Amino acid sequence: GQSAADAENNYLRVASSLDMYGVELHKASVKISNTNNSIYSSIVELYVGVYAIGISIFQNSVKINTFSWEQITKISFKRRRFYVQLIKSLVSIYL
Repeated sequence: GQSAADAENNYLRVASSLDMYGVELHKASVKISNTNNSIYSSIVELYVGVYAIGISIFQNSVKINTFSWEQITKISFKRRRFYVQLIKSLVSIYL
């Protein structure tokens, strides 16, 4: 057997090596409209993960994009919209 301290250290070592360790997830949704006809649109459910490396976007439990803190120049929100402005980009991502 292991001592309680050794068991805890081993548990933390394994847990900290997992992909989602330290990621705080926040549910979000994005409305996607057809560019030809704005009548047709759909809502895509996403999760925004915030952690030491930066911000990651997840869809259906799959990481689809990651923005490191070095890439991010501004984070803001207005009402129910969350904006992330990136370096070297004229486009802001909003959720």
